[in-house]
Amino acid sequence: MEPVRIPDFFLLLSALALPLPAAAAPTVVLGCEINGRSVYGDTLPRECVGHKWFKKINGVTVFTADLPPTNEGLKRRAAIERCKKEHIAEITARENRRISLHERYLSVNDLDAQRNIAIERHDSYIADLRAREQDLIVRRARYNDDVKALEDKGRSITPALATAIGYADEELARQRAAIADRIKERDNLSRDYEETRRAYLEDPVSTTAVDLDNLCTQEVTQSARGGGANE
Repeated sequence: MEPVRIPDFFLLLSALALPLPAAAAPTVVLGCEINGRSVYGDTLPRECVGHKWFKKINGVTVFTADLPPTNEGLKRRAAIERCKKEHIAEITARENRRISLHERYLSVNDLDAQRNIAIERHDSYIADLRAREQDLIVRRARYNDDVKALEDKGRSITPALATAIGYADEELARQRAAIADRIKERDNLSRDYEETRRAYLEDPVSTTAVDLDNLCTQEVTQSARGGGANE
């Protein structure tokens, strides 16, 4: 074997004495998934409290864990659940009403026909009340003529005529009140039919078509910002 030359020996020692390159420090992050969005950092973000969180080293998940929610988180979660139940109940009631209307009416034309019949019935009754009102107005006018005739003769109104006038005024007032009530009832009926028609034509609403989690999260968040009504 060829002997190691002195210069080569010193070169070898120099190489061994050089510091080795340090291993790269691992990248460690803590975070969680919130509504499909990753939230992470060197320490666990505050948003992750109450969510399932993870620890990753160099992009590899090492473990996951559940942190117990805070009281505020529990209240928020309860408010979101209440919101979802209210929306589901509202959607269910609206859909049940729509189904009931489709069972009651064969078509929109059938609904409109029944509405017209009901409105015409009220109009006919109002016309009868107005005819009666005109009779009372004519009678009251005759009493006025009787009063004028007595005054022209210099005579006072008789007790019987005064009583008749009083009865006529009361009856006329009752008649006009009945007309007003019937007109109000007809108008309310017409509005009800319009709402029924809109409900009949509504498309079916499914809870699956509504992202209740996202909707209620937004509602609860907005309510909390406005004063915490949902808590």
